[in-house]
Amino acid sequence: MLNDKIFNDMITKFITTNYPVSRIKSEGRFKRAIIIDGEQPYILNDKSSVFRVKARLLKILLIVFDCDVNLANELISKSINI
Repeated sequence: MLNDKIFNDMITKFITTNYPVSRIKSEGRFKRAIIIDGEQPYILNDKSSVFRVKARLLKILLIVFDCDVNLANELISKSINI
């Protein structure tokens, strides 16, 4: 059980450190956004961009950590607060 907690904490730390949620000015207002691999920022204000962010992060976590899809989805949602 302790190993699961350490593993979950490691994944959460990986997400929050490498892909932090920041504020980007868009159309005169600051909006929450995340930048993945130096590409265009994904603004987290609609369902389609949230879905794309989750899909990209899920793909990354499955490659790096080889974890369960449900666990990865849960930790992504928790880490970026969506």
